[in-house]
Amino acid sequence: MDWDKAKTYLIASLVILNLVLVISIMSHNNAVSIDNIYFSKKSLIDLQTVLDRKNIKITAELPKDIYKVGTMSIEYETINADSYPVLFEAFDDKIYVNALKKLVLELDDVSINNLSQATEFSEKFIAKYMPEKEFRLRNHTLGNGAITLYFNPVYDDYIFEESALRFEFSEAGAKLVMIVMKPLEISATKREAITSVEAILKAFPSIEANSVINKIDFIYYFDSNSAESLYKLKNARAFPCWRIMTSNNNIFYVPALEN
Repeated sequence: MDWDKAKTYLIASLVILNLVLVISIMSHNNAVSIDNIYFSKKSLIDLQTVLDRKNIKITAELPKDIYKVGTMSIEYETINADSYPVLFEAFDDKIYVNALKKLVLELDDVSINNLSQATEFSEKFIAKYMPEKEFRLRNHTLGNGAITLYFNPVYDDYIFEESALRFEFSEAGAKLVMIVMKPLEISATKREAITSVEAILKAFPSIEANSVINKIDFIYYFDSNSAESLYKLKNARAFPCWRIMTSNNNIFYVPALEN
C-alpha cells in the first residue's frame, strides 16, 4: 500500500468534511454567528460608541443568531371550543367571541393589585387553560389603576406580533382579550436576515436619548391597516423583523430582510 498517497487522501477527506460541517452550521436557520463581522470586538465597541452619543444603554442580551428566513403566509386564528377546549369548558358561559376571531373573558372575582401577582396569575392561567398553545410575555403597562400584560403567540419558536393575548387587571377584576394569528406556510425563497447589531443601528435615529433597550426579539410582524380587516383576513403576509423595546415601552420594528 502507498502510505503517502493514503495519508494525502485521508487529509483531503478530513478537510472536505470540516468544510461541509462549517457550511452546514452556518446555513442552519438559527445558527449562531461564526466570525460574523457585526459581532467582532471592534464592531461591538463601535456600536457602543454610537449609542453613547445619545446615552442609550442596552440591558438586554444581544442576540447573535443568524436567521435565514422568508416571509410567512398567515391568517387570524378561529377561536372556538375546538381550538381552546380547556378554556371553553371552564368558562363557556363567560366567554364572548366576536366573529370567531376576538375573544373577551371577564372575571370579576379576581383581585390583583401588583405586577408580581398579575404576572403569576397570567402565566398560570395560560398553562392551565391553554396548555396546547405557547405564549410569551412581551411587556406590561401601568396606569389609571390598571395593570396590563401583553403576551404574543409563538410557533416554532417564532413570535408573532400584532397578535396578542392581553390580561387587564383593575378594581373590576380581570379581563382577557385575545386576537391571535397563526402561520400557514413560509415562502420557499429564504434570505439571510440582518443581525441584531444592524437592527439597532437602523433604529438608532428614532430612539430617544437616555433610553434603555431592555428587549430585542426576532419576530414575524403583520402591520394591519385596521382592526376590522382581521375578520376578513385570509392569506395575508407577515414579514421577519427585529423588535427593539425600551424600558419606557417604546417599540421599534426593523425589517430583517433588506430590499
